[in-house]
Amino acid sequence: ESREVDLGELIGRRSGFGHLTLRHSGRPLEVAAHVMIMDHHRGLTFDEHFQLRSQFLSNRLVGVSDLGVIPTESSLAVANTTNERRRVTIRGSYGPRQGSVTLTLESRETRLLDFAQLFPEHEAKGESLNKTTMAIEVDHDGNRGEVLVQGLLSGLPGMTANLRMVDRAKLRSTRAISPLLRLTPRQRPRLALYNLGTAELAVKPIVHYRRGKNLDRQELAAVVLLPGQVFGQDLASAIPAGGSELGLSLAHDGAPGSLVAELLLIDEVRNTVIPATPKDAEGESLVGMTFAWKLGNGASTVIALANPSLEEEINYHLVLFFDGKTYTYDGGEFLQPGEVRHIDIRRLRDESSPGQGGKLLPPDVTSGQAKVFVRNTPDRVRKIVGQADDVGPRGPVSAML
Repeated sequence: ESREVDLGELIGRRSGFGHLTLRHSGRPLEVAAHVMIMDHHRGLTFDEHFQLRSQFLSNRLVGVSDLGVIPTESSLAVANTTNERRRVTIRGSYGPRQGSVTLTLESRETRLLDFAQLFPEHEAKGESLNKTTMAIEVDHDGNRGEVLVQGLLSGLPGMTANLRMVDRAKLRSTRAISPLLRLTPRQRPRLALYNLGTAELAVKPIVHYRRGKNLDRQELAAVVLLPGQVFGQDLASAIPAGGSELGLSLAHDGAPGSLVAELLLIDEVRNTVIPATPKDAEGESLVGMTFAWKLGNGASTVIALANPSLEEEINYHLVLFFDGKTYTYDGGEFLQPGEVRHIDIRRLRDESSPGQGGKLLPPDVTSGQAKVFVRNTPDRVRKIVGQADDVGPRGPVSAML
């Protein structure tokens, strides 16, 4: 079962900010949840997911983003989830500028910072932050997962994005992969890169796609980053004509964990932004994942999957749960190295696509839960990268990573 809860009805309609803690019975990872912050008058939507504290490997977080335009608002929410005081250091890079601030958060305190507060010398001179690419690094003196950080960026009405913060200890390889480079022709992919290392870094983007029944790839020109450099690049011109099921991988020549990246799919006609974050091929790929899906009011959910391996195919299964029943996807169970697969659940229902055993999705089903898992053997564990995107009748509206 999947259920939506209006937090405004639980805590009352009030202004302010804070953080949420979710507790549930059962075993870890049996419940998946995310929260959406929406401002319908301004067309703003921010999407954030709950994480188990045990999923954090360190107390160091890092993120990068680029909306392709100078943000009208750029905020950073920092929350202390413990009953004790915590000291937090935040460092920011914005174009050639770098700055930092140290905070002391009291018990359960949440603080909202404007990004410009990291650069007080420029703010005092009245200088604007006129670059589009920004990066954040956060360290704190608590245990892993005790301090949470979320960046919130907005440009034109509806042009909003999270600045995703990743645990730096999960950046363990020299490759990252996104299962989604574009959902509609209007979307303009915008890539942001940040060199975390102390040496020059050459990053090669590779577009993975399908043309007809054939898989193909297109290598783009390498991007060279100096230590600490942030960089943004449009990829619209790199999309192959006639390509479908598009994904993106990044490979670099530096030490493992030297690169953090973000990919935003920007639709300037409908003023929507979909995050399609490239995940570390080792530290952020998984053997299984759970998503909620919904088909009501003309909407759909598209599940995008990618094989992060360079050498091995993976055997995966997608199972949809709804109304006490199940449907197992039968559109191909294997993904070749680098292969991307996009699965539109509304299309499975409306086109009466048979699943395993000839089962069909009922024509009146509107929501449920999806589980993706990789079939492994005791001597070999393979993983997968994926995300699910809510697509409204007027185009993509949000993403669940």
